[in-house]
Amino acid sequence: MNKKKYLIGEEVKVEVHNIKAIVINMKQKQVAFWFGYNQRGIIPFDELGFDVKQMPYEIVSLFAIPFKAIVMSSEISKINNHVRIYYLSRKAYNVQTANEVQIGQIYFGTITSIAPWGMFVRIKDGLTVFVHCTEVSRSIISELHKCFKEGERIKVKIIDKKFFEGEYKFYGSRKMASDNIEPSIGDLLSVMITGEVGYFSYFCERHLI
Repeated sequence: MNKKKYLIGEEVKVEVHNIKAIVINMKQKQVAFWFGYNQRGIIPFDELGFDVKQMPYEIVSLFAIPFKAIVMSSEISKINNHVRIYYLSRKAYNVQTANEVQIGQIYFGTITSIAPWGMFVRIKDGLTVFVHCTEVSRSIISELHKCFKEGERIKVKIIDKKFFEGEYKFYGSRKMASDNIEPSIGDLLSVMITGEVGYFSYFCERHLI
């Protein structure tokens, strides 16, 4: 198990092996967990991150996969002096990561949800980009779920970035992230039908994955 001693401001990879050992304190509004050898982590609800609601099932689901957080402070446990307690902030890591994301950059992301008006794509831990239905394809796709599915990886280009009510909002475009290709006669391409032009005619585009 991890025995490293972390400094204030340092990144920590939180990987919990026993989900059942997580303690969610609704009164103190914080969650406690073990993430290394004699290392106890505590994250206040307000520091969980932009994408986590302060509900037990949301908090538990966060720990299903490893994530990163920033050390805010640390101390030796008053109960057991062999245990070091770290107070962590995933939100601070989210903000740090969000500052690195700039308009015009292209990312591979995972589709987390699909709605009639667009898709949500996770590009980094805690950072999700909204892709409006008009930015999904060069053609009009009437039913997005017929062409895409949750868990699929796609390319998105960041076209707008806003900070609103203490949270970053990212907006992306899949059609602007497409590769420019000039196929020749006889080339075999992996394509996806995204629209119907007319009788026996369809709008196709290259499948990026």
